[in-house]
Amino acid sequence: MRTGVFGGTFDPPHKGHARLARMAERACALDQILFIPCARQPLKAGHPEASAAHRCAMLALSLDGKANWLLDTREVERRGISYTVSTLESLRLERPDDTFFLLLGEDSFDNFARWRQPRRIIEIATLVVAKRTQNNKKWPATLAWSDSTIFLRPRPLDVSSSGVRARIAAGRPWESMVLPAVARYINRQGLYKQRRSG
Repeated sequence: MRTGVFGGTFDPPHKGHARLARMAERACALDQILFIPCARQPLKAGHPEASAAHRCAMLALSLDGKANWLLDTREVERRGISYTVSTLESLRLERPDDTFFLLLGEDSFDNFARWRQPRRIIEIATLVVAKRTQNNKKWPATLAWSDSTIFLRPRPLDVSSSGVRARIAAGRPWESMVLPAVARYINRQGLYKQRRSG
């Protein structure tokens, strides 16, 4: 089975996440995609603004109706700092016959060399990287030693979780950046109304 692995904070999940997943699904002929919300990212200061329960609930709403897009909660259940290499190792033990594809946005790829055991990661999974914005920036030479990277060139979508949170806190329009079910959940739960320091 060709399995996509899409990790992140998903704080909140937005339309850019869905677009990257669709692009990767088509480009790599994926049989399924595992969406894996992290407990805490090692390269980001502080904790996610929304709780793990809220982030998993929003992600579940985002995946509703997509039979091959699955919520995997192993990282939030493991707690502590979430390391992609640990998650991929556990997946490989569970699914020894699968071929793995790790889905990344442009910002994550920029920092990939700082991740724990990046060389081990690309031994386990092919990287699938998508641009977010329209710019002329060259892809970093971080992975000059890797032949297992697929670059997607989608029509840029300038949306990020931090941008959604900032708009909500500032009282600016934001609903179009997320799926309707996620927008309703955020409003119902009163999430991101105040920016948390740190």
